[in-house]
Amino acid sequence: MEAEYGVTSAHAALVPFSAIAGTVTGSVLWGAIADLYGRKASILLSAVMFVGTSICGAMPSLGWHIFMCFLMGLAAGGMLPVTYALLRCSPNRPPI
Repeated sequence: MEAEYGVTSAHAALVPFSAIAGTVTGSVLWGAIADLYGRKASILLSAVMFVGTSICGAMPSLGWHIFMCFLMGLAAGGMLPVTYALLRCSPNRPPI
């Protein structure tokens, strides 16, 4: 990444940081969206968003790469808690 974009390792480290920051932000944001619109609708929307932003590795500049990785983390952060809530609250699953 340093050779491709011509940046230092500190700048290249912003890529995984933005993905983790997006995941944390997405967990909070998608939780609120799931409460508002429903779990199934929110997990479908976050899955579509995740697929759409999975091209983050093909971005032409580091700024776009960081932005797309943040959006991909945001979508992944939406899938994690909503999936857990759907599995935990399934009517066919006995409570723990």
